[in-house]
Amino acid sequence: MDEIKLDVKDRKILYYLDIDARQPSSKIAKKVGLSKDAVNYRIQKMLRLGIIKHFYTVLNTPQLGFMHFNTLFRFRNINQTIKNNFVNYCKNNQKVIWCTSCYGGWDFGVSFLAKDLNEYNEFIQEVLNQFGKNIHEKSMSMILDSPTYSREYLKGGKIGKEFKYKVSKKNTLDQTEKKILSIISQNAELTAIEIANKLKLTTDIVRYRIKQLKKKNIIQGFRISIDLEKIGYTYYKLLFTLKDLTIKKENELREYCKTHPYIIQFIKYLGNWEIQIELEVPSEKKLFVILEDLRNRFAEIIKTYEVLRLKEEKLNYYPFEVQTT
Repeated sequence: MDEIKLDVKDRKILYYLDIDARQPSSKIAKKVGLSKDAVNYRIQKMLRLGIIKHFYTVLNTPQLGFMHFNTLFRFRNINQTIKNNFVNYCKNNQKVIWCTSCYGGWDFGVSFLAKDLNEYNEFIQEVLNQFGKNIHEKSMSMILDSPTYSREYLKGGKIGKEFKYKVSKKNTLDQTEKKILSIISQNAELTAIEIANKLKLTTDIVRYRIKQLKKKNIIQGFRISIDLEKIGYTYYKLLFTLKDLTIKKENELREYCKTHPYIIQFIKYLGNWEIQIELEVPSEKKLFVILEDLRNRFAEIIKTYEVLRLKEEKLNYYPFEVQTT
């Protein structure tokens, strides 16, 4: 696929949408030095070209009482039909929050929301029932913390917005909140008026409920899904096993990730790999420059590492089916 060249204004528009996909175009216009109409035109063009895939809502799922599990699968005798069947299974599963095709030592990465270990075990058993004859190996981990960072490489910055993943107080959603989240989870750009019309609510109620969901630390933000290949970037995951990890060293590693323009997520696990780092880079050369820097800076704690190239198949922080009519 040929890379679509973006100018500085396009990159900044993508950046500010990724910071807050619900902010009005007039606000973005002031930040990038264009008219509101020019910003709208560029956004529509990037949607038409498929650079912007959709607008989504970031949720702090532990606040809703969910545990977050990640499983890597290595298949045997895999072909395109099996790949498609597995991806479609994950897309249709109402507890799968994230799914990627992997290139490297594993074939798929899947994140699953569960209320407890038994529910997660039921999911694994269901996967094995359907695809067990094709699965050669699996690696299961529980996510302890996974802050996500804004795409600073789009505008040349270093420290941007952090989307947190932390429990402060567990919450129970009422039916109206569930309906709102069901709509904006994959359509974060919809206005309060559009949401209200779909749910037969008043605009004031919709605005108030969204405001409260943010106040309760359930909604972390609103972002855009970008087709990275179209803008010349590739999505990678670095998996690390560690040794002699102290709180001080962990905090240093976190700070490194938080302030690196190409790193988009730091993930702490209970499982085979203690730490995973996700990046979006313009070249393989850039990836290995970053990896070498990490290995040099944190040589005393890095035991082993693995590199996976990823293709995102699904990302939906609220994948549950909710009747909205």
